[in-house]
Amino acid sequence: MPDFSLTPLSAMGGTAPSVQSIGELTIREECNWSLASVSVRQGRHNELQTSLEAFLGGSLPKAEEWKRSGDFGVFWTAPNQWFVQANHETHENLSSLIKAQAGEHGSITEQNDSWVVFELQGSMVALRELFARLCNVDWSRCVDGFATRTQIDHQGCFVLCGADESDENLKFHVLGPRSSAHSLHHSILAMAKSVS
Repeated sequence: MPDFSLTPLSAMGGTAPSVQSIGELTIREECNWSLASVSVRQGRHNELQTSLEAFLGGSLPKAEEWKRSGDFGVFWTAPNQWFVQANHETHENLSSLIKAQAGEHGSITEQNDSWVVFELQGSMVALRELFARLCNVDWSRCVDGFATRTQIDHQGCFVLCGADESDENLKFHVLGPRSSAHSLHHSILAMAKSVS
Protein backbone atom coordinates (compact mmCIF):
# COMPACT_ATOMS: atom_id res chain seq x y z
CA MET A 1 0.00 0.00 0.00
CA PRO A 2 1.41 3.43 -0.92
CA ASP A 3 2.47 5.80 1.85
CA PHE A 4 0.27 8.90 1.76
CA SER A 5 1.77 10.58 4.82
CA LEU A 6 2.44 14.28 4.40
CA THR A 7 5.80 15.91 5.00
CA PRO A 8 5.71 19.56 6.02
CA LEU A 9 7.76 21.84 3.78
CA SER A 10 9.15 25.28 4.48
CA ALA A 11 8.16 28.29 2.38
CA MET A 12 11.34 27.68 0.37
CA GLY A 13 10.20 24.11 -0.33
CA GLY A 14 12.66 22.25 1.88
CA THR A 15 12.21 19.85 4.77
CA ALA A 16 14.70 21.98 6.72
CA PRO A 17 15.11 25.77 6.83
CA SER A 18 17.22 27.34 4.09
CA VAL A 19 20.49 28.86 5.37
CA GLN A 20 23.15 30.74 3.37
CA SER A 21 26.30 32.49 4.54
CA ILE A 22 27.72 35.12 2.20
CA GLY A 23 30.72 37.03 3.44
CA GLU A 24 29.81 38.50 6.81
CA LEU A 25 26.08 37.91 6.32
CA THR A 26 23.89 34.93 7.17
CA ILE A 27 20.39 34.58 5.70
CA ARG A 28 18.31 32.01 7.56
CA GLU A 29 14.74 30.98 6.83
CA GLU A 30 12.68 31.02 10.03
CA CYS A 31 10.10 28.23 10.01
CA ASN A 32 8.95 28.37 13.60
CA TRP A 33 6.85 31.55 13.65
CA SER A 34 3.17 31.40 14.49
CA LEU A 35 1.44 34.59 13.34
CA ALA A 36 -1.99 36.14 13.83
CA SER A 37 -3.33 39.50 12.71
CA VAL A 38 -5.48 41.52 15.09
CA SER A 39 -7.80 44.37 14.04
CA VAL A 40 -9.97 46.50 16.28
CA ARG A 41 -13.68 46.39 15.55
CA GLN A 42 -15.41 49.75 15.27
CA GLY A 43 -15.80 51.45 18.63
CA ARG A 44 -14.05 48.64 20.55
CA HIS A 45 -10.50 49.98 20.81
CA ASN A 46 -10.37 50.34 24.59
CA GLU A 47 -11.92 46.93 25.22
CA LEU A 48 -9.57 45.18 22.79
CA GLN A 49 -6.54 47.01 24.13
CA THR A 50 -7.36 45.97 27.70
CA SER A 51 -7.92 42.31 26.84
CA LEU A 52 -4.89 42.05 24.51
CA GLU A 53 -2.52 43.74 26.93
CA ALA A 54 -3.63 41.35 29.67
CA PHE A 55 -3.04 38.37 27.36
CA LEU A 56 0.32 39.57 26.02
CA GLY A 57 1.67 40.90 29.30
CA GLY A 58 2.52 44.37 28.03
CA SER A 59 1.31 47.44 26.18
CA LEU A 60 0.50 47.35 22.48
CA PRO A 61 3.16 48.80 20.18
CA LYS A 62 2.77 52.12 18.43
CA ALA A 63 3.71 52.79 14.80
CA GLU A 64 7.15 51.40 13.88
CA GLU A 65 7.42 49.40 17.11
CA TRP A 66 8.02 45.69 17.73
CA LYS A 67 7.55 44.68 21.36
CA ARG A 68 8.59 41.33 22.78
CA SER A 69 7.56 40.04 26.18
CA GLY A 70 7.51 36.47 27.44
CA ASP A 71 6.19 34.13 24.75
CA PHE A 72 4.97 36.84 22.39
CA GLY A 73 6.13 39.48 19.96
CA VAL A 74 3.75 42.16 18.63
CA PHE A 75 4.33 44.72 15.90
CA TRP A 76 2.18 47.51 14.52
CA THR A 77 0.97 47.00 10.92
CA ALA A 78 -1.60 49.80 10.43
CA PRO A 79 -3.82 52.04 12.58
CA ASN A 80 -5.63 49.76 15.06
CA GLN A 81 -3.98 46.66 13.58
CA TRP A 82 -1.12 44.45 14.80
CA PHE A 83 0.60 41.15 14.11
CA VAL A 84 1.19 38.87 17.07
CA GLN A 85 4.05 36.39 16.84
CA ALA A 86 4.94 33.35 18.95
CA ASN A 87 6.82 30.07 18.77
CA HIS A 88 4.90 27.71 16.47
CA GLU A 89 5.84 24.62 18.47
CA THR A 90 4.11 25.96 21.58
CA HIS A 91 1.50 28.27 20.00
CA GLU A 92 0.35 26.67 16.76
CA ASN A 93 -3.21 27.78 17.60
CA LEU A 94 -2.18 31.36 18.41
CA SER A 95 -5.13 32.92 16.56
CA SER A 96 -7.61 30.82 18.55
CA LEU A 97 -5.97 31.82 21.83
CA ILE A 98 -6.16 35.51 20.92
CA LYS A 99 -9.75 35.18 19.70
CA ALA A 100 -10.78 33.64 23.01
CA GLN A 101 -9.22 36.59 24.82
CA ALA A 102 -10.42 39.34 22.45
CA GLY A 103 -14.00 38.11 22.19
CA GLU A 104 -16.15 40.37 20.01
CA HIS A 105 -13.80 43.35 20.35
CA GLY A 106 -11.43 42.37 17.53
CA SER A 107 -11.14 40.48 14.27
CA ILE A 108 -8.43 37.83 14.41
CA THR A 109 -6.97 36.05 11.37
CA GLU A 110 -4.44 33.21 11.37
CA GLN A 111 -1.40 34.14 9.28
CA ASN A 112 0.81 31.07 9.84
CA ASP A 113 1.09 29.99 6.21
CA SER A 114 0.80 33.43 4.59
CA TRP A 115 4.32 34.71 5.23
CA VAL A 116 7.92 33.69 4.78
CA VAL A 117 10.36 34.94 7.41
CA PHE A 118 14.08 35.44 6.82
CA GLU A 119 16.50 36.27 9.62
CA LEU A 120 19.49 38.38 8.57
CA GLN A 121 22.58 38.55 10.76
CA GLY A 122 26.04 39.94 10.22
CA SER A 123 28.31 42.87 10.87
CA MET A 124 26.68 46.27 11.22
CA VAL A 125 28.58 47.55 8.17
CA ALA A 126 27.40 44.66 5.99
CA LEU A 127 23.80 44.93 7.23
CA ARG A 128 23.74 48.68 6.62
CA GLU A 129 25.03 48.19 3.08
CA LEU A 130 22.57 45.38 2.44
CA PHE A 131 19.53 47.39 3.51
CA ALA A 132 20.72 50.49 1.67
CA ARG A 133 20.53 48.46 -1.56
CA LEU A 134 17.54 46.30 -0.68
CA CYS A 135 14.87 48.80 0.37
CA ASN A 136 14.21 52.32 1.64
CA VAL A 137 14.40 51.55 5.37
CA ASP A 138 15.96 54.47 7.27
CA TRP A 139 19.02 52.85 8.84
CA SER A 140 19.30 55.57 11.51
CA ARG A 141 16.01 54.31 12.97
CA CYS A 142 17.07 50.65 13.05
CA VAL A 143 17.40 50.05 16.77
CA ASP A 144 16.13 47.21 18.93
CA GLY A 145 12.33 47.17 18.69
CA PHE A 146 12.02 48.93 15.33
CA ALA A 147 9.46 47.63 12.81
CA THR A 148 8.34 49.04 9.49
CA ARG A 149 6.56 48.16 6.29
CA THR A 150 8.46 48.60 3.04
CA GLN A 151 8.82 47.40 -0.54
CA ILE A 152 11.48 44.86 -1.49
CA ASP A 153 11.61 44.12 -5.20
CA HIS A 154 7.97 45.24 -5.64
CA GLN A 155 6.74 43.08 -2.75
CA GLY A 156 5.10 44.43 0.39
CA CYS A 157 7.26 43.32 3.33
CA PHE A 158 7.84 43.99 7.00
CA VAL A 159 11.30 44.58 8.44
CA LEU A 160 11.79 43.97 12.17
CA CYS A 161 14.94 44.83 14.09
CA GLY A 162 15.86 43.17 17.35
CA ALA A 163 18.81 42.35 19.56
CA ASP A 164 19.71 38.95 20.94
CA GLU A 165 19.09 38.60 24.66
CA SER A 166 22.66 37.34 25.07
CA ASP A 167 24.35 40.35 23.46
CA GLU A 168 23.73 43.68 21.81
CA ASN A 169 24.13 42.55 18.21
CA LEU A 170 21.23 43.55 16.01
CA LYS A 171 19.52 41.06 13.76
CA PHE A 172 16.74 41.64 11.29
CA HIS A 173 13.69 39.69 10.27
CA VAL A 174 12.17 40.25 6.85
CA LEU A 175 8.59 39.04 6.41
CA GLY A 176 7.26 38.74 2.89
CA PRO A 177 4.42 36.96 1.08
CA ARG A 178 4.91 33.20 1.19
CA SER A 179 3.79 32.94 -2.42
CA SER A 180 6.83 35.08 -3.38
CA ALA A 181 9.32 33.39 -1.05
CA HIS A 182 11.79 32.44 -3.79
CA SER A 183 11.71 35.90 -5.39
CA LEU A 184 12.27 37.62 -2.05
CA HIS A 185 15.06 35.19 -1.16
CA HIS A 186 16.72 35.81 -4.54
CA SER A 187 16.60 39.59 -3.97
CA ILE A 188 18.16 39.29 -0.51
CA LEU A 189 20.87 36.94 -1.77
CA ALA A 190 21.69 39.17 -4.73
CA MET A 191 22.14 42.20 -2.47
CA ALA A 192 24.15 40.16 0.04
CA LYS A 193 26.52 39.09 -2.73
CA SER A 194 26.86 42.67 -3.92
CA VAL A 195 28.10 43.82 -0.50
CA SER A 196 30.35 40.85 0.33
